[in-house]
Amino acid sequence: MVRIADGKTIDERHEDMEIVGLSGTLSKDGDHLHLLCIDQDHKTFGGHLKHGTLIHTTCEVVI
Repeated sequence: MVRIADGKTIDERHEDMEIVGLSGTLSKDGDHLHLLCIDQDHKTFGGHLKHGTLIHTTCEVVI
């Protein structure tokens, strides 16, 4: 689930996708993360990662 750049639109997808990029900031007060995914047709999809997003396999994060 991501928020698009207009600041209002939330896009929620229920399909197999792969995370190809994740960047942003983490702090004790919260986070600000940008997510980039690719679907099975090799189309990219991204935006601001929203709380409540589920990952069903793994997500490797290096800090």
